[in-house]
Amino acid sequence: MTTSEQASAPTMITGPASPTPVCWVNGSWTSMSEYGLTVATQGLHYGTGVFEGIRAYWSEQDTCAYIARLPEHVARLLESCRLVRIDLGLTASEIQDVIMELVERNAFSGDLYIRPVAFKSRLGPGTPFGVGLNGVEDLFAVYATPMPRRERLATLRCGVSSWRRTPSDCVPARAKITGSYVNVALAVDEARAAGLDDAILLNTGGTVSEASTTNVFAVSRGVLVTPSLDSDILAGQTRACVLEIAGDLGMTTTERPLTVSELYTADEVFLTGTGHEVVAVGEINGRPIGDGSPGPTTAEIFDTYRSAVLREVAGHHHDWTTKVLLPESPQPSVAPSEGVA
Repeated sequence: MTTSEQASAPTMITGPASPTPVCWVNGSWTSMSEYGLTVATQGLHYGTGVFEGIRAYWSEQDTCAYIARLPEHVARLLESCRLVRIDLGLTASEIQDVIMELVERNAFSGDLYIRPVAFKSRLGPGTPFGVGLNGVEDLFAVYATPMPRRERLATLRCGVSSWRRTPSDCVPARAKITGSYVNVALAVDEARAAGLDDAILLNTGGTVSEASTTNVFAVSRGVLVTPSLDSDILAGQTRACVLEIAGDLGMTTTERPLTVSELYTADEVFLTGTGHEVVAVGEINGRPIGDGSPGPTTAEIFDTYRSAVLREVAGHHHDWTTKVLLPESPQPSVAPSEGVA
């Protein structure tokens, strides 16, 4: 093939093949493998998008999926959209319905990670080329991918990153803005290059902010401590659950600035997030935390959280999950008459 022939061949960026092939894009159901974006997509160039990560847990006992913290995730998505001037044209209830139907249509009898993502797509008529939020088309999509839960509590080795967390007066930490994640990508790359599992970032004030995609907790002398919201952190949904669990267990909890030295001397340190759930930190910068293995508080919180999202105890935090029944004969499908809007 000549260079001119190569240049003239059209290229489409397509989604991957997946055991969960059905996705929702701007009002229509389509296939992950058929939907494509152009290289001119504004969100790709400038990071002008927002997203959520939501877990759905498959229950063999109840033969259904339980979506964790669905209303809270959707509420945060809409708040993020307002910050970057994205209008989804949908109510919170309608978005929840789309996510529940996505789980039904994919009919996957296993745990799922659900990703709603809204972003700036293409310039509207008369909008000049360049960075901006007004006059740019908004696009909203939701897809899901399998994410099996860990069978047991995991332990990570972490390092304190040389990259500082982007301060909230530059990019709001309360929103899951796509472009801001280059900050943690740099931190994770640094940690993995050093042979570690994850990075803990400090804020510009020098206190602990977050790990790459998780909130940080420390246990010292029976007190559970986590950085306060003014520490440039995302108010994580799993973080909120853990604070409730700690209250149920009668633990003293405090949200305040947390120093690195406090992490080094803590009895236990653990991280929380939708993907990781609850995971222990065995060492930081080569210093063991406690004896380097998961501590009793971390283990109890992990077990309690997992039990709650799977509804294993009658009436115990059932308000954290939304039940979705799959079709009796699971068969992922896309309606023949539907396409991309």
